[in-house]
Amino acid sequence: MASSTIVVCERSDEIALSSVFQAAGHTVERATDGYRVIELAERTKPDAIFVQLGLSGPSGPELLRRIRVVSSQIRVVCILGPEAETVSPADLLRAGADGVLSATAEPEEVERALDGVLAGGCVLSPEVARALLEPFVQASVREREWARSLAESAAQAEELASTKAEFLSNVSHELRTPLTIIKGVAQVVGRFGGASEDQAALLGKLEEAATNLTRMVENLLTLAEMERG
Repeated sequence: MASSTIVVCERSDEIALSSVFQAAGHTVERATDGYRVIELAERTKPDAIFVQLGLSGPSGPELLRRIRVVSSQIRVVCILGPEAETVSPADLLRAGADGVLSATAEPEEVERALDGVLAGGCVLSPEVARALLEPFVQASVREREWARSLAESAAQAEELASTKAEFLSNVSHELRTPLTIIKGVAQVVGRFGGASEDQAALLGKLEEAATNLTRMVENLLTLAEMERG
């Protein structure tokens, strides 16, 4: 790959990143804080910026936003560190990072990251990719659990409805037979039994009550059939 201009922001007592890019023949401008990164970005218009998080001055999403004000064409890769534990890779990507590497990224991984972002891609360390995917995996697991729970609840509701319909049907059938007998006996006695006026009135009320109860039983049977579908 042709030589590129790269701004590297790393701790003052470290030169690991700078050495990787210099050994590959790239032009390296070095910074040790966020303000210097912005200054170099404005002055040199680099092809890429590799910045360790947690250094003094603007850092993380704030630094990314300031770099994007300078130029939207500069490719920016953030390198996580212990001091940047509160900054999530998702926040960095939303703020405009083209890549996020772990603090333990090897020189070969850093070189591949440069090639990837200069080619227009987005690069992530395996650990970072797993951290980004974990919430989606957990959400998928929860969704499957909810679906299973809903299916079980639906099956229980269907079973309860079937049991209720069966109970109503059985009760209705058990009631209908004696009510029919009572109603028939009342009719026979009222017409042919030589009942007195008071007895006839009582038999009339008995027949009327049996008729009402029979109607209720028929309604229960209809309800049971409807619930059975």
